Amino acid sequence: RHLLLLSSLALSHGLRLFEPGKSYLYEVETGLAVGTGGGAYQQAMSGAKFKGLAKFQATEDTVNIKLYASNLRAQSFFNGPFEQGYSPFEERERRTEFELHDEEQLPDYSFSVEYVDGTVKSITVPDEAPAWVKNIMRAFASSFQIDLQNLESEPFWYSQEKMLHGDCKVQNNIENQQDSFYRLKKAVSHNADCVPVEKQEHFRFVNSLDGDTCNQDKKMTPKLFNKMLADTENHHELLDEIDEQDIYEEPLSSKTWLTVDLQKTEEDEVFTVHKLETHGSVTVQPFQEDGVSHYSVVSRDFTLINVTDTVEDVDVTGTTFENLYYRFSNDKPWNLEVDLKEQESFFNNEFAHFQSFYAVDADIADDQETMQDAFYVAMQEFVEEYTTDNVNDKTREHINNLHKNGILVLKPFLMKLNYDSLYSLKERFLQEAEEVRHGVLVKNLFREIVSATGSNPSALLVKEMVMKEEYDTDFTAARELLSVPFHIHRPTQNLVAAFKELLEFDGGDYVKMAAPLAYTTLVRRTCEADYTGDCEQELIKPAVEETFKEFESVDTEDIQELNKYMSMFSNLRWGELYKLLKPIILGQTKHKDMFSIRAKAILAATPGIIDAGVEEEYFLPLIMDEYENHEVRIMAFENLMKGIPSKTTFIKIVTAMYWERDYEVFNYIFTSFERFATSQKMQPCGRRTKEYARYFLKYWKEHMWLRPKYSFGISKTYSRSFKDEQFGYGGQFEYHTIGSHKSSSPIAVFGEVRGSQFQGHEMQIFGLYVRVQGLGARVMKMIKDFDFFNKKENLNTDALRDILFEQMKVKEKNKEPLRLEIVFKMKNDILFQQYWDENSFGSISEFVKNAQKMVAEGHLSFNEDRIFNFPTLIYEMPTDIGMPIAYDVQAALLGSLNAEFDRDDHDQKIDYSSNLAFQSNNGLSLFYGKKLAFGIRQNRVYKHHFGHQIKFGIENKEAENHITISLSVPEQSKPLSLLMHSETTLEIISNKLTEMPAVLESSCPACKQQYVLTRGENWKKNENFLDLVSEEWGMQAKASYFDCEAPFASSTGNFFDNFASYFNKENKTPRDFYTAFTFGLIQLNSFFLYFPHAESCGVAFEWSQTSYNPVSEMELSFRGDLADNMKSNDGQIRLKGDFKLIGDIVREHQVFIKYEYENDRPNVHTLREAFPKQAFSMKLVRKQFDLGAFNVPEYSVCADLNQKLSTENDKYFFLDLNSEQKTVLDGAISFGPSGSCETNDHQFKVSGISSTTEEARKQLKSKWYYYSCMAQKKSKEYTNFPLTDPCLFTADDLYTLRHFKFNIETINLPAWLENSLYKVETWGQNYLLPYWEMELESQQNGFTRYNNIKQEQNVEIDLVFHSRQKTIDLEVQRVSQKSMFKGMKYWVSDNGDVSVEDYLPSSVFSPAMGILHNHDILNYCTASNKHIRTYDNVTYSYKMHDCWTLVSGHCAEDPEYA
Repeated sequence: RHLLLLSSLALSHGLRLFEPGKSYLYEVETGLAVGTGGGAYQQAMSGAKFKGLAKFQATEDTVNIKLYASNLRAQSFFNGPFEQGYSPFEERERRTEFELHDEEQLPDYSFSVEYVDGTVKSITVPDEAPAWVKNIMRAFASSFQIDLQNLESEPFWYSQEKMLHGDCKVQNNIENQQDSFYRLKKAVSHNADCVPVEKQEHFRFVNSLDGDTCNQDKKMTPKLFNKMLADTENHHELLDEIDEQDIYEEPLSSKTWLTVDLQKTEEDEVFTVHKLETHGSVTVQPFQEDGVSHYSVVSRDFTLINVTDTVEDVDVTGTTFENLYYRFSNDKPWNLEVDLKEQESFFNNEFAHFQSFYAVDADIADDQETMQDAFYVAMQEFVEEYTTDNVNDKTREHINNLHKNGILVLKPFLMKLNYDSLYSLKERFLQEAEEVRHGVLVKNLFREIVSATGSNPSALLVKEMVMKEEYDTDFTAARELLSVPFHIHRPTQNLVAAFKELLEFDGGDYVKMAAPLAYTTLVRRTCEADYTGDCEQELIKPAVEETFKEFESVDTEDIQELNKYMSMFSNLRWGELYKLLKPIILGQTKHKDMFSIRAKAILAATPGIIDAGVEEEYFLPLIMDEYENHEVRIMAFENLMKGIPSKTTFIKIVTAMYWERDYEVFNYIFTSFERFATSQKMQPCGRRTKEYARYFLKYWKEHMWLRPKYSFGISKTYSRSFKDEQFGYGGQFEYHTIGSHKSSSPIAVFGEVRGSQFQGHEMQIFGLYVRVQGLGARVMKMIKDFDFFNKKENLNTDALRDILFEQMKVKEKNKEPLRLEIVFKMKNDILFQQYWDENSFGSISEFVKNAQKMVAEGHLSFNEDRIFNFPTLIYEMPTDIGMPIAYDVQAALLGSLNAEFDRDDHDQKIDYSSNLAFQSNNGLSLFYGKKLAFGIRQNRVYKHHFGHQIKFGIENKEAENHITISLSVPEQSKPLSLLMHSETTLEIISNKLTEMPAVLESSCPACKQQYVLTRGENWKKNENFLDLVSEEWGMQAKASYFDCEAPFASSTGNFFDNFASYFNKENKTPRDFYTAFTFGLIQLNSFFLYFPHAESCGVAFEWSQTSYNPVSEMELSFRGDLADNMKSNDGQIRLKGDFKLIGDIVREHQVFIKYEYENDRPNVHTLREAFPKQAFSMKLVRKQFDLGAFNVPEYSVCADLNQKLSTENDKYFFLDLNSEQKTVLDGAISFGPSGSCETNDHQFKVSGISSTTEEARKQLKSKWYYYSCMAQKKSKEYTNFPLTDPCLFTADDLYTLRHFKFNIETINLPAWLENSLYKVETWGQNYLLPYWEMELESQQNGFTRYNNIKQEQNVEIDLVFHSRQKTIDLEVQRVSQKSMFKGMKYWVSDNGDVSVEDYLPSSVFSPAMGILHNHDILNYCTASNKHIRTYDNVTYSYKMHDCWTLVSGHCAEDPEYA
């Protein structure tokens, strides 16, 4: 009966953690810290520790908890390094024990928690407690809960618990059990396992990066999600459509793990917790395992001291909450009525500001006047540092000053100022602009910074300055206005309403352009910052509908106005915009034939279309409609690929392309497939789409009848990219062309530069769209009207006009309408949009005439200071102890350019000076209440200076006109210089404008408020890796790393190894040398921009005059002439130049270049430009001069090269597969202390024969174009050699040279050159060691023909390319040995279409002509008796008959042929 009664009580009350009527006293120890560590980094942290008591008092329904004030007051602080494996809080000599001198005395607080079976149901917190204390109470309850229902029955299970981060799925497992004692382990990942409660996320995010985060590919597409909502009965079938994905590690991870020791009391079903340990961590790792990372760790341990009967009840009154999620104190909903003039805070917690810098003992949260004065001082100190010419100063004092007085120091002050304070500062700087030193610069800086501050008062000030026309220029006003939506932290409907007033403002042209763009961007950004989900329906959708209604009323002739609304739509993006634009996209409105407007509608609607998962429904019908305009089809395809096209969609597109008649569409889609296929491994997002493209591209190539081209003007796309595998970032450039059916020039070109980070985030850095419709024909007409190109005197154009247009009544071809447009985008938002047409040419011409007049008048000056504020990222979230952390990333660039332009009778002169200051930092801060923050921050500063005088003009010398260019060499006091330094700092920040808390200094002499991460002076490297000083040249260049503990600077060799790795082809696409070099430079720049190392390091470079015998100016003057024999097609090009290094001593150099060509082939027009005989000679001479007592003798370097191609011209047209084609080459390089090439001491002589190979001729017969060409030759359609693509491909392949033999003779080389060549040869042999075979001289094998020649004077090289195996064989024969390297694989592009063979020379075409033909700069048209092939690669069929017929004619205004 008693057991039944106990069971009934257990069932009625559930399992308990506390026995009613009992009081449980726990000792509570709390720790918190931020730091960095791991790998080779030094272990260091900044943090604090608490110890106090908490009383848990149980009643029947709730547990009342008394939180003693000691739990809210830190007792031990630490800031600095520590040894791995030791806790810094245990080292007494490194601890600080003190109470903050200004901390308010907090009382004890009580709260209550209602449990159900050990998990939290609700919490009641006192209303009088500060917000941060209430969050600590929620953290207590979040940690102190256990799912008791499964404790005895399951060794492992998941429980659903209310936690500080939302409703979380918590992993539980029993680690140990002995009798009634249990050890329970709990773990939860906040990002993966917690969902928001009441539409409240557990984080706050200010993110103006506006990129895409991808998890390889989405598991569930929007389309599948919508289908699941509509079809609730067949979920299991729909789930089969979900593709598996790789696990992608977020750059920020947050997790909790707990250990609980508890004991069960059998009599009353009570589990007593003896010890509970809570640990939480937040790790920010943006650069993978090898890069810099920041972490935050917190812990709270409950240790049971005693259990007693309750004597005195703990009273709790307050507000009850059904959840535990963290409340941010500065949260303001988007629709809250706020005063836009009130001050704001940087973070969403109680901590008042961002960083502390200056020793002013005043609370910045309240004293606006003090903040104004502090900002004024900070501005003056920054400007003083910025304008000082000390870039080459690498002392610790100067570096500290750069970090302390960087440009990012200024912004936090403005964030805390209200509107009145900002207005007061604006007026002060405006008044002082012409009165104080650097006043104009200070005024400009304030104007630039205030627009990027991110607060409502600053945004309101910018808006009012625009409407009052207080900016210097209309363009500046527009730029500052557009900056506001990018940087605003907490936009609200009140700010949106204020910016809407700008739509009616009658300002300048640029402000009229910027106002609607800024307004629509702000509307969208307001809702992107909303976490409730109501904003889109209540703010964006009405704005979209209102804008669309205005758009519908615009006349179709007003293209500029239509473009404006399309730009507004593009910036709005959401609010079901895609539904309104659907009829326009599909051509169902009055805009049906306005293809550019429809293309822009596709761009504007794409985000909403993809989010709704209907991209195939919208875009696929357009792509498949062969009668649709090609521009619309191309844009539909491009944006379809941004979604998640299915495999079926790919099959449809590829099948349609087999029979596609529009070459523009075919070429664009095919080149897109190639772009996707080659960038698969370089870009993290859309990998499934790229895998499909790679898969289908293989089969498409096998069955297509058209061939793609990348020539000028045709529709195409391509990209270049890199990816840093070690640190996870990358970059990409995409280029797109939309061609025209009516012109060889394109309709539009557009492209974008994108960056990727964390292996899973992509963002647009900037994009540019340029429409040039109709421009090509007008530019060509202008060129033809120049006397040099005008050949009309040789053409009877009047007679041809009469025949074509009068007698034959052929319709004259109308010019394509002129439509020019420029659209500039950043972060996918349109910032600039301008349109011109025929009617705008007057204003353009007027602008050009005014510019020409200003230049002709002789003097122009330019003085501009501009700040580019990079996007800001602020991520805030709670820790498990109830105290928040924040990770922020900021960057800003200030550039100043002062330039003057003067003109005299001969020269134009430009004097310019440019300074660049860049600062970027990222940091993790953990906030203790509203008084302290513990931070770790990586801070990077850059300071560059450039300044030159440039002169250029035409000067008459010796009755010849010389083009002259000169460049000044900077003085040593003002060198061309670049400096960068990075350091990581640990800091305890007080909520005061104070340099250092006095109590910290007195109580812990070993600790510092700021600690710069370092492993000691012995680890710092200070070395020059470039030190060139030449009195002969009068210049010096130096580069060094200093104060550097980064691993790449461990030695100069390691530094250069790392430097060389950036130019590796393996992490670039396409894998060619051009991309390896250009994107290697971009990768190197990205490394120094991000600098993914925690250690301090600086890099500097400077170029200037030497101390002795300096050169102050470099001058180059040159002239050239062209002699051409029109009858024999022979001629020569000569170039003569003088290069002077001018100082007190003038160093004169001369350059002579001559190129001769001769054509001994039959006079066949098609190949006249090939020039089978060519000769090139160059001579560089340094004149003798004296450097004091030292005589610098005359010196020359000479080079000669002669080449003779095959003269059997006619065989090109008959494709002789039996003859071997040969090219003969000979050349020489000589140098020495002489002005004559004939008397130079040191010489290289080269002779060689290049030929085609039998192997390649046999291989040719297996290729598609050979079969097509042979079929065309046999047909009756052509009476002579078919000038078709297959036959030209066949001829190029047949006459490509693949076998090269060279004999190199060296004469009297200097020792330094011989040593260098030996090193190069040794390196090459080592690199090619796996392929190396060697034979030594013997009586059997010979090699005796060089016995009478001095060793090492002659080398024979035999190089063969095997096209079938795609390998190279190389033989290098010296006097006594032969080295052979067999079967070396040569480079082939990822898609297999391009290889080294495509760059091999031809026995018919010179390389220059080959390039021009490959890019269709030189083209041809041909006619047979059935087809005509035009210049733009379009083939038309027709029937030949006995009458005279116009097959092709030039139907332009001035026809040139028929």
